[in-house]
Amino acid sequence: MNPTREECERQQLLCGVTHMIMIRPYKAPNGKYYDFINIQNYLGSNSSKAPDGSKLSMRDLKPDEDKQMEIQVFVMEHEGHPLIPKDYHEQMARLVK
Repeated sequence: MNPTREECERQQLLCGVTHMIMIRPYKAPNGKYYDFINIQNYLGSNSSKAPDGSKLSMRDLKPDEDKQMEIQVFVMEHEGHPLIPKDYHEQMARLVK
């Protein structure tokens, strides 16, 4: 049985912008997580304001390799989960190149 959205949120596997499983998780100073591409696009379109309205810049965000590994394990264990982006594996392959 697949974990629910709430369980995925509790584990902080979901992007704070798209609410989908992240490819490249970046952590904000307030502890929230965002997928790199999604938050980059969001901040560019929203005057450097995070989805919760707080001020945020790309410099404030830090990559989280441990979270990325946790997500990769989740994806392997829950292949086909509806919160995994359809192009997850394609995007991951691009990161490795």
